[in-house]
Amino acid sequence: MLGMFGMSETCKKKHMRPKQRHIDSFLATVHQGSILGASNALGLSQPAVSRTLAELEEMLGVRLIERQRRGVSLTPEGEVFLRYANACVAALDKGVRAVSMSGSERRRVINVGVLPNVAALLLPGAVNELKQAQPDILVRIITGTNRLLSDELRRGDLDFMVGRLAAPEDLSSLDFDPFYDEDLVLVVRRGHPLLMHGGKNLSQFPLMMPLKGTIIRQDAERLLLTLGLSDPENAIETLSVEFGRTYVSISDVMWMTPRGTVAHDLESGEVIALPLPTIATYGTVGITSQKGARLSQHAQFLVTKIKEQAGRYQKK
Repeated sequence: MLGMFGMSETCKKKHMRPKQRHIDSFLATVHQGSILGASNALGLSQPAVSRTLAELEEMLGVRLIERQRRGVSLTPEGEVFLRYANACVAALDKGVRAVSMSGSERRRVINVGVLPNVAALLLPGAVNELKQAQPDILVRIITGTNRLLSDELRRGDLDFMVGRLAAPEDLSSLDFDPFYDEDLVLVVRRGHPLLMHGGKNLSQFPLMMPLKGTIIRQDAERLLLTLGLSDPENAIETLSVEFGRTYVSISDVMWMTPRGTVAHDLESGEVIALPLPTIATYGTVGITSQKGARLSQHAQFLVTKIKEQAGRYQKK
C-alpha cells in the first residue's frame, strides 16, 4: 500500500523499465535453453542470471519462464515478450550500425524488401525516379517470401517491404499501409489449347503454383476449390517470376499467380487470363514497415514514388 513517502517498493518495481541486463539475461536463457547455458554465455553466475530474471518478471508482474529440470520453457506471456525483446535488440543493433557509418553512407543506402507480385510492376519506375533525383543513392532490392522479408524487417535489415499483406502472426511490431486489392489470375500462353475450348477441361493440363507455406499459396488453393480442382501433387512450385514467364511461354502449363506478376504480359498479349469465378481470391498490396520507425528522407521519397506507381496501376 502507499505510505507517507509515496509508492511501495513493489509498485516502484512495476513502474520501472527493464534494463539491458534484463533483456540480455532473458534472451540468453531462451536461446541457450537453460539458466546454466545463459550464465556461461554471459560470463555470469547462475544466481546472478536467476536474480536478474526474477527482477524482470517482478517488474512486468507476470511469469515469463518456467524452470524445469531439463531447462526452461516460455509461458504465453514469455512468447509475447520474446518478440518485442528481439525487435528491441534488432533496433539497437541497427542504431549502432547506423552511427558507425559515415554521414554520407547513412544518407545514401536504402534497403527494400520486395515480393514477386510488385517487383516488376511498382519498383522499377519508382526507383528510376529516385535515381534521377538522387543519383548517388544506393538502393538494395531484396526479394524473398513474405515471412522471410518480415523477419528481416523486424531485425532492422530492411527499411521497408512492398507486397501483399502478411499473415497476422507475421505482423507483430509491424505496420501495414495498404495500396490496392489484387486478384489471382490463371494464365496460359498465347495459342494454348484451352483458349480454343472456352477454358474448359482445366484438369487435363499441368499447373504452376506458388510455393507451399506461403500466403499466396493458401489463396491459390482456395481458388482451386472454386474451380472444382484439387491441389495437384505434381504441380510446379515457384516464386520466380523469371522462371514462370519463360516456362509458361514454352509449355501448356496453367500458371496461377498474382495479377501484378504478369501485368505487362497481359497487356502485351503474351499471356491470356482464363475466365475465373467472380469470387476469385483477392489480397491487399501495400508497404510494411517497423512500427514507430522513422524512415530516412530518401527512403520516404522512394515510398512516395512507389505509392504514385500504385495509383497509376489502379487507374488502368
